[in-house]
Amino acid sequence: LEGRVGIMVGTDENRTTRVRSLGRYTTIGEMGLISRVPRSATIQAEIASVLYLLNADQYEAIKTDDPALSHKLLTYFVSVMAERLTFANRTIAVLRR
Repeated sequence: LEGRVGIMVGTDENRTTRVRSLGRYTTIGEMGLISRVPRSATIQAEIASVLYLLNADQYEAIKTDDPALSHKLLTYFVSVMAERLTFANRTIAVLRR
């Protein structure tokens, strides 16, 4: 990702709310790619952005053809998800106060 995108989630009132912005050098959709479940949010560009696509078939090919690269990708995805979980936990703690 180059640029900045907003993570948008739906509300009960048929509106969307931005819950976070993400900037350069991160991934989007890694949970869906790994777990093969539908995405839980929508991404909206906040400024001009360049995104690169890695679809499920490409990821499966990498796992087969280049296990070392697959391991590096998975390790990176896990670190991104861990950071986001920490951020979410802190946000929840603040909102509960």
